[in-house]
Amino acid sequence: MIPNKHIMRQALRMGKMKPEHSWRFTVPVLFVLLIIGLVFFDPTAFRFLPRCPFFALTGLKCPGCGSLRALHSLLHGNFVGAWNFNAAALLVLPFVAAGLIHNAFRGREPAFLFRHTWLGWSLAGGMILWWVLRNLLGW
Repeated sequence: MIPNKHIMRQALRMGKMKPEHSWRFTVPVLFVLLIIGLVFFDPTAFRFLPRCPFFALTGLKCPGCGSLRALHSLLHGNFVGAWNFNAAALLVLPFVAAGLIHNAFRGREPAFLFRHTWLGWSLAGGMILWWVLRNLLGW
């Protein structure tokens, strides 16, 4: 059952319900906590970090395989190591950071990501191409 809009507005005014935009800082805060955790914990040394289910099932690397190790290497200044773990993650990282910052301060999705449909299709095509090439060429 969907609650009545009038009841929801009244609950919002009385402080019994938080507005939806108050959650916009949750994802950036979790992202910063992930980054802080990766500074102290090396994904290759600690086994409590998640493993890729696609790699475990198929033995093939997904587009995101090696992303945690790449971020860890990047945070420690090892750019070549980060590139070797997952080059696509390094190329997408500035867009993710810009989107999180934009969403936190503007309260909505980053317009530059959704203004042009060709950008979304290009990113999707690039990820599929990366997925195929890294498994065929052993990247």
